[in-house]
This record gives sequence, structure tokens and C-alpha cells, in this order.
Amino acid sequence: MVFRNLILCIFAGMKYWQLFLAFLFIPLNLFAQQILPLNEKAMHSPYVDSVFHRLSRKKRIAQLFIVPAYSNKSPRFQDSIGKLIKKYQPGGIIFFQGSPKKQLMLENCYQELLKTKSLIAMDGEWGLGMRLDSTISFPYQMSLGAIQDNMLISKMSSQIALDFKRMGMQINFAPDIDINNNPDNSVINFRSFGEIRDNVAAKGLAYIQGLQGNGILATIKHFPGHGDTNVDSHLDLPVLPFSRMRLDSLELYPFRKLINSGAGAVMIAHMHVNSIDSARGVPTTLSKIAVNGLLRSEMHFKGLIITDAMNMLGLAKYYTPAQAAVLALQAGNDMVEMSPDLPAALKAVRKAVRRKEILKSDIEYKCRKVLAYKEWAGLNNYVPGDTTKLLQDLNSNAAVELLQKLSDLSLTVLKQSRAIMNSIVTLKKTVLLELGVNGNTLFADSLGQALKIPVFRLTKSADQKAIDSIKVSLSKFDYAIIAIHDQRLRPGARLNFSKPLLDLTTELAGHAHNMLVFFTNAYVLGQVNNLGEAQNLVLTYQDSKPA
Repeated sequence: MVFRNLILCIFAGMKYWQLFLAFLFIPLNLFAQQILPLNEKAMHSPYVDSVFHRLSRKKRIAQLFIVPAYSNKSPRFQDSIGKLIKKYQPGGIIFFQGSPKKQLMLENCYQELLKTKSLIAMDGEWGLGMRLDSTISFPYQMSLGAIQDNMLISKMSSQIALDFKRMGMQINFAPDIDINNNPDNSVINFRSFGEIRDNVAAKGLAYIQGLQGNGILATIKHFPGHGDTNVDSHLDLPVLPFSRMRLDSLELYPFRKLINSGAGAVMIAHMHVNSIDSARGVPTTLSKIAVNGLLRSEMHFKGLIITDAMNMLGLAKYYTPAQAAVLALQAGNDMVEMSPDLPAALKAVRKAVRRKEILKSDIEYKCRKVLAYKEWAGLNNYVPGDTTKLLQDLNSNAAVELLQKLSDLSLTVLKQSRAIMNSIVTLKKTVLLELGVNGNTLFADSLGQALKIPVFRLTKSADQKAIDSIKVSLSKFDYAIIAIHDQRLRPGARLNFSKPLLDLTTELAGHAHNMLVFFTNAYVLGQVNNLGEAQNLVLTYQDSKPA
């Protein structure tokens, strides 16, 4: 109420258009927990000073490294990570697959081993469900790209922030603000908000607003833009051949927008971009021109810069862990994620500092920055996580309702014939055919029961004999609802159907009396001919229960 009255007082007497313009220029971070990126004052706070002076030179370097952890691996593996953490005292831990209770118990255990508490991170692009079982998976970013109300994206990321806090974490390596302008991109694709730069930037902004406004550090990725690649950087080094003019107008556009709006962290991709750094085969992760030059100096980013995982083959095929760690810090990164050999990496960095290949002052600056972000995230007042009612808290009614609302609003009706829809609902001669399924689905069970219509199914590997048999059965009906499913955990841009099943999909798409529902990646539509003939066409973007 006080804030509302203040606003009314400030804008009293203004015309409506003046009021609208004034609100346009209220910065995003007015509503955030604290302005990001952090300034020099934050890096010399009493907390930062006291911790910094308590750290040895070795431990200051260790603050710049993030180690991986899993809660679904053997006790022996978990103990080995604990020993690594206790000995080297890293500044960050990133968790991967597992379960909530086991992870929180491990976090408590690992934090107990640390004299300076660690930043806990996770890739949570669609929430905790991206990594943890028994938790909510919000729609993929491709699905969110179809939603018109960006405030709902902020509401979703606010919920993700609350879930992260409940899990004792401080950093989400999200959102992905790559522009997916290459349908053959196997690593970004459904993880992107889409192909339109302004939509990607707007939704990325809404996403970081919800996270950082609730005390979770957002990490925009993968700088300088991983959308138009046909090589997965987990497997090899992608090469971007584009001009600097093209990069400025497209790939870099969302990064500029979000950096100017207060994004707290940026993740650097393992890619070679010749128009940024002409040195042959140098990944952006290790390029001074890309990190210190473009990101820091030209784009004025003052926040936390984190490498993508250093065990990815786009980097690890060409550099040893020791070489990569030194070059990454020389390039301007603040934190090195998942070095395949932490002891060797730390030793190499210490040696580089002694040889003045890395300035001692640079290490100290980066260390202070990491500590400042720890204070921002509340680690100066660390309290161990409570596992009581954990699953209940992570699956609240409000979160489930929000998930359903997002799924409802992302659904896209591309074509609609009400006459055929009415016929499907009222006539007896309607059938439901599901393609690419292995058994019962929620869609078929619900719709078959509601309309009291028969259901037929074909698996993704269906042969011609099975298809011919189904076609005989279909010939007895006037109308058909055709549901095309991609039940893979990560929906591909192309269906992995057998050729006979793909041919059937194309054939059915050309029938005017059929209604097609795609529980697939949007790019699958380009694989199916005859869609121009379809009268009813619905796209859900993914095969999820809410969809």
C-alpha cells in the first residue's frame, strides 16, 4: 500500500501517456532483492573482507571452481566428492540427477565440510524436474515461447526460485537465451524460446526477473549464442562462420538486452566464432577477445562469468584440464565449472600465478566477486536444509495449477474447422488413432472415455503389416482424431518413426475429416507433408501430462 501511494503521489497530475512512459523506464531491478550485477562496494563488505582475509592463496583460487555432484550415484562416489570438497574447498557445487531428499542431505553434508559455504547450482531451465525426480517439470522453453503473457513466465520462474531456495540452492543455470534459428540444432532446439530475437529477449527478461527478484542468481546462456549450430558442444567444437554484423543483429541481441536489464551471471559456450576471435580453433570459453574484450569491455558486463562444463568434448578433446583452467581464467571467466581433474587444474593455476601468467590481483578480484555473490544469496547466514515435508513443499497446489495454466496457454490451434469438430463430438463414427506410443496415454484414456470412441495405437517402429491392418479398421469410420506422439525425454526436431509410419502420418494429414494433434517438438511439422490439407491442427510442443 505504501508503494502504491508513493507511485500515485509521484505521478499525480500526469496524462495517461506520460504515466505509461514513466513506467516503461522503471528498471527491472527496482523489484529485485538487490541490484545486480554487484558493485565494488559489495565486494568489500564486512562479510567479504573477513572471509577473504581468512582464505589462503590456495583457497582463494579454489573459490573459482565448481565441482559436480549427484544424489543418484553410489555412496562410494558421493564419499569421493565429499573428500574432494573437504580437501580443496571449492567455491561452487553443481548438482545433477537424483532425488530431492537425498540431494538436500548431501548438500548439508558437503556444506558441513566447507569452511566457506559453497554456491549450490543446478541446470533448472524447466525447474527442478530437469534434474530431480518427484518434482515439477514446467513446460520447455519452446512451449513457453508460444505464451503471450510474459508475466506468467515471471510467475513460473518465481516458483522455480522458491523451489531452489527450499532445496538450499543459490544459482540456476537458466534461462537459455539462444535464438534457435537452426532446426537441425540437436543441443538447443526445444530449450530455446524460439526463432524471434525480441520474443527470446522478452521472455528471458521475464525469466530472470522472477529468479533474481526472489534471491536466486540467474545465468543467461550460452554466450555468444549457440542457436545456429549443427554440432553438439558436448561432443565436439561447433564453429560459427557468421559475420560480426550478423552476430550483433541476432545472436548477441538477447544478451545485450538482458545484460542491460541486470542479469547477474553469464555462461560462456564452447564454440569457435571466427568473427570474434580469428585465432584458429580457440573456443570462446578460452578467448580473451570474447570474454574480456566483447563481454566485459564492449558489452559492459560486470557480473559473474561462468564457463560451461569443462568436461564437454568441445573443449576437453583439445585441451588438458590444466591448460583449460589456466586459459579460462586468463580469458576473463570468474568461475570454472566441472574441471575433469580438479587437483591438476588448481595446481596449474597456482603455478600460473607464481609465474605471473595470471595476475594475483585478478585472482583476488574474482574471489571477492564470488564471495559477494554468496552474500547476496544469503550464504553469510547459512542454515542447513530441512527435509521435513520436502516433497509436499516442492509439489504445492499453486505450482501444479500454474503448470497446467502454462500448458493450456502454450497450446496452439493452427487450424480449426468447427463443423468437423462438431461432427467428431456428435457422430458415432469417430476413432482415435495414436502414433508413436507404447501403451495407454492420458490423452487417449480421457478422450476415449469422454467421447466413447474406440482407440487404436501404433508404436514408433510399426511395420507395413501392422499399418495395413489399422487402415482397414480406420476405413469403417468417417472421422478420426490422429495424435502424433514423441515420447522421448528430449523431443527431437524430427520424429524417429519407421518409414511406413511416417508415410502413414503424411497420408492421414491430407484427409480433411481428420483432426491432428501433435504432442511433439514444433519442428516436426516440417517433416510431415500434406498439412496444408488439414482442417484441424493442434500443436502442444511436448508430450507431457498437462499438455
